[in-house]
Amino acid sequence: MMKKYRRIIGAAMKYVKQADPNSHTYPLIWLDSLVNTSLKYINGQKLIRSSIDHLKVFENVNKCEVYIRSISQDERIILIVSDKLAREIIPRIHELRQVSSIYIHCLDKSTNEKWIKQYKKVKDIVTQFNQLIDKIRFERSKRCQNQVNEPLSISLFQTNAYHEQSNNIFNDQFIYSQLLIDTLLQLKPMKTEKNKLILQCKEKYNGIHNELKLIQEFQENYSSDKALSWYMKDSFIYRILNEALRTQNIDLLFLFRFFIHDMRQEIIQNQFTSPIQVYRSQLITKEEMTSLKNSLGRLISMNSFLSTTVSRDLAIFFLNQSSSSTDLERVLFEIDANPSCNSTKPFGFIKSNSYFQQIEEVLFTCGSIFRIINIHRQSDGLWIIRLSLCPDNDQQLNKIFRSFKTNEKINILAFGNFLRKMNKINEAEKFFTRLINELSDNYPIIADCYYSLGCIAMEKNMLDLSLKLHKKSLETKLKILKENDLSIADSYNNIGRIYFQKSDYEQAISSYYQALIITIQANDENHSNVAICYTNLGGIYQKQENYIDALECHQKALAIRQKNLSIDQPDLGISHNNIAIIYLCLGQYDLAIEHYNMSLKILQNALHPLHPEIAVSYCGLGLIYEQKDQLEEALSYYDKTGVIYRQVLSYIHPDVIRIEQHIQRISSKLNNNTIRQQLKS
Repeated sequence: MMKKYRRIIGAAMKYVKQADPNSHTYPLIWLDSLVNTSLKYINGQKLIRSSIDHLKVFENVNKCEVYIRSISQDERIILIVSDKLAREIIPRIHELRQVSSIYIHCLDKSTNEKWIKQYKKVKDIVTQFNQLIDKIRFERSKRCQNQVNEPLSISLFQTNAYHEQSNNIFNDQFIYSQLLIDTLLQLKPMKTEKNKLILQCKEKYNGIHNELKLIQEFQENYSSDKALSWYMKDSFIYRILNEALRTQNIDLLFLFRFFIHDMRQEIIQNQFTSPIQVYRSQLITKEEMTSLKNSLGRLISMNSFLSTTVSRDLAIFFLNQSSSSTDLERVLFEIDANPSCNSTKPFGFIKSNSYFQQIEEVLFTCGSIFRIINIHRQSDGLWIIRLSLCPDNDQQLNKIFRSFKTNEKINILAFGNFLRKMNKINEAEKFFTRLINELSDNYPIIADCYYSLGCIAMEKNMLDLSLKLHKKSLETKLKILKENDLSIADSYNNIGRIYFQKSDYEQAISSYYQALIITIQANDENHSNVAICYTNLGGIYQKQENYIDALECHQKALAIRQKNLSIDQPDLGISHNNIAIIYLCLGQYDLAIEHYNMSLKILQNALHPLHPEIAVSYCGLGLIYEQKDQLEEALSYYDKTGVIYRQVLSYIHPDVIRIEQHIQRISSKLNNNTIRQQLKS
């Protein structure tokens, strides 16, 4: 019976998540069979919504549970439930991470006090709505204590060498988070951001009178020296900013840019002058604990502002007061920080008002990076994780971010380029467009932004738009750069590539020649970039069936690469492939076979066995042996080509369809030959 119930709940959850993937998570949920029928409860809903926050109501236990389970474990909700339904739903949802607190609303408090003792998340039994509202508002005001159970937004760098990270999603996330925060800190805030943020907040809290009053106060009285004061309040600022940092909502974070800058400046003014040890208690999942243990000695980035205390006892007190569950681990972070070693992301002393009166806090700027020094578990089950704040000159950090820096600072374009690397194409497009609007007088950056937008348009196969953007980039570069700057050659190469895809070969040749001339001027005739230019030109001449000029270009490219590259470099194999294709087109099969075999010898040593470039050699050899009427040999190479294409390409890809046709054609010829031989005999 229970298995059947879980299947039904699971199926329902799947439906909820698929049906409304962008649904708003309500911080308050009320479950009561009379919630929508009793006038008293309808008025109670209005009171809660106007006084606290958005509220979602349910009359049915199963529907309520399905909704709660559909909420991300990174969210935190408060459940209000009638005593009649509490006994049914609480045992089923009490252990869920997303359930922060539970309040039972009933008329008779005494009958429920005994059975709820086993459920630590049940904060109280209340009989009056005003009492309920006061208790929820008081609970939410305990910011320092509540942080223990809030999701800790972190990124881990999983390897000790940057070159190992290229295909590691965790490391990409680490770099992405750092580039995003660095961009927010580098770019000057826009004057319009505050008003846009206020407008969004008013829309979000429409109908919540208490929050709207705070938003109005913020609009009228905020100044740059009050950022920390606003952050420490139980208000919309703290909740929305932390959610934006946790979810890395780029648009919202850019609206918060002025506030993040102001917070950082206040932290600098309150910065420590000597090393300090601080503490942060946290509840984390067993899975998160495993990830941390596997990252001993490695880097951890805190993607939100990190609040800590100078009192170890107070941090443990917060932890002991929290509502834990069996799948959570109790953790105390012991953090060593030296202010003289870190200037880009400072930390500072602040005093926060709370129900504990004054709490001495130390706040670290979002994006602060630490190294995990030690992890051990005490006899009482408490995990102690010792962290050390990484200095600005950390050797590993410098190695990781070296390629993103210009003049020792993160290049402002790096974030957009990394968005493209992570295949976040639309986000990258918005970012580069934002830079053009904000940095209109910075011509080098504007030129690079148009160049990147042109590349994005090409990836979307919007060739006319891509051509327009690349020409705009080139126009700016020609005004501000030396005529032999390689950046100009890059633009000509991309413009040539677009004309090539549009089958405008004369314009493509003109652009590629411009790129070739500049590349030779900037380097020399034997530079590896010159080989790329010759390869591009060779591809166009091949399309025009001008095989003599195509062969000359590919031979020049090969000669340059043979001077610059070791024998096992893939580009050498690709050059041999290109030459073999031209010899195949000229009908010089023996020379084509010779170059295909040289290509295979290099590529099979340098690339993965299923790399498409190896398939090009196999297919070319198949075509040659088919022309020479050596059908069994041809079929062997076609089969090898098919093995690669079927595994790395879609079944509807033109290359897959073409190779299947080749295989079918040769197989049919061989069958016909066999039948003829049988008839003759």
